[in-house]
Amino acid sequence: MKLRQMRIIAYTFLMFLLTGSVALAENKYFFWEVSTDSSKVYLFGSIHIGSKDWYPFDKHIESAFHESDILATEIDFKTMKNATNAIKRGVATDTIPLEKKLKPDNYKFVQSNLLKMGFPQMAIDRLRPWFVAITVQEQMMNSKGKYDAFSGVDFYFSKKAEEEEKQTMGLEEMDFQFSLLERIDEFADEFIESIIAENQDDKSMDSLVTAWQNGDDNTIDEMMNKGYQSENLLNLFDAIIYKRNETMAKKISELLAKKEKVFIVIGAGHLVGDKSVIKELEKIGKYKIKRL
Repeated sequence: MKLRQMRIIAYTFLMFLLTGSVALAENKYFFWEVSTDSSKVYLFGSIHIGSKDWYPFDKHIESAFHESDILATEIDFKTMKNATNAIKRGVATDTIPLEKKLKPDNYKFVQSNLLKMGFPQMAIDRLRPWFVAITVQEQMMNSKGKYDAFSGVDFYFSKKAEEEEKQTMGLEEMDFQFSLLERIDEFADEFIESIIAENQDDKSMDSLVTAWQNGDDNTIDEMMNKGYQSENLLNLFDAIIYKRNETMAKKISELLAKKEKVFIVIGAGHLVGDKSVIKELEKIGKYKIKRL
C-alpha cells in the first residue's frame, strides 16, 4: 500500500474526528442552501480540526445558523460527552497483546507516545490498533499547537447550539462511526507509518486547511476522494465516503420534508466530487440547490 494512499486514508479518518489563518476566498465557502417551496436546510462543509482565530464566520453563515431551528452534525455531540463507549470499543477482546499486532518500530512509536500521555503499560497491551492509531494521531496534531480537534468547526457550532439552547441531532449513530474506525485494524501498520510521515512534514495538513479555507473544491476532492488504486482501498473508501454520502443525502431529504429549518455541518469531503452529497441531492431532482 503506497504511502500517498495511506495519507489520503489518514486525512479521511481525520475528517471523522475529533494558525495563522488564510483568508477565505470571497463567496467561495463550502456552504449551500437546499430548499423547496416550503422548507430549507443549510449545508456547511467542515474540517474536524480548527483554530480559535477562525471564528466567528462571516455574517451570512452566522445568521443562517442563528435562524435555524436545529443543528445537525454527522453524530450528535451530546452522545460523545461520555467516553466510556469509545474506551470499551478500543479494548481488544482477544488475549493477543498490541505488540504482537504491529511491526516492532510502529509499536515502539505508539508505545512511547501513549506512555507520555499517561497510559499505563498494562492498558497499552490491551488496546486495539485502530484506537491506538487514532489516539496518537490526534495527540500529535494537538502537540504542534496549530490545530486541535476541540477547536474544530463541528465543536464550534455545537457549543453555539448549546448556548442558544438549540435542538441538536446526528445524521449517523456513534456506533456506526465506530464500526468504520474499527476497520483501521485491517491496515494499522500502514496507517501508523502515515502518521509518522505526517509528523515529519506539516505541509500536507497545512495544504488541507488552506484548501478548505479557500473553498477549493478541486484540491479537497483530490486530497479526500482520489488516489485509491487497490481494490481493498476502493472498497474501504466506498464504505467511509460514497455509501455515507448516499445515506446522508436521504436523511437530508427527510429533513426537507419537515417544516424545521436545519443547519447541517458535515465534512467538506462529503460535499465535493462526482459522488458527493450535493450530487446525490441533485439526483433526487426536486430541490433548489444554491452555493452561498
